[in-house]
Amino acid sequence: MLKFNYKIWITENVEKKVKEYMEWLDVSNCWEDIEIEYTSAEHEDYMKLFASHKCKHPKELYSPGKTVVTHFTPIAKDLVDQHNEGKMSKDEWDKLCRDTRQISRGITDAIILTFQDFGREVALLSEREGWSNACGAELAGIGKFENKEDMFYSGKRVGSLGSVVTEVIID
Repeated sequence: MLKFNYKIWITENVEKKVKEYMEWLDVSNCWEDIEIEYTSAEHEDYMKLFASHKCKHPKELYSPGKTVVTHFTPIAKDLVDQHNEGKMSKDEWDKLCRDTRQISRGITDAIILTFQDFGREVALLSEREGWSNACGAELAGIGKFENKEDMFYSGKRVGSLGSVVTEVIID
């Protein structure tokens, strides 16, 4: 049986999508390397988070789900520092945050389309449905995040998170 390395395809498609969005938004690269991590939907810690009412279990949101794919789009450290030091206007920061969220949505789209191109099932894990991207990021090893003003904060890191779940098992 032919086995696809979905991680390679996802990485390539995400890089293409980020370039497309940067051209579309007419922005330069304002981000650190995008982090993409994979966790089993069967991970026992999802049950702990579910039991503590921090988030719904990914299998509750998409029952055939086997793997949760979580990504983080971090704003460049020097730009975060400029904002924290008051060297960036509120309008500039707000635009950077909007662009970051838009890039993150494009990354989510690229991940979804990668699976769909191979005829695989995938579902968006949405905060509106009780999912927590912060929980997904924590279990994926990206970090512990707090959601403030539609952005995710972990220490001095600021950016946008997104998650999908697929029926594909990815190690």
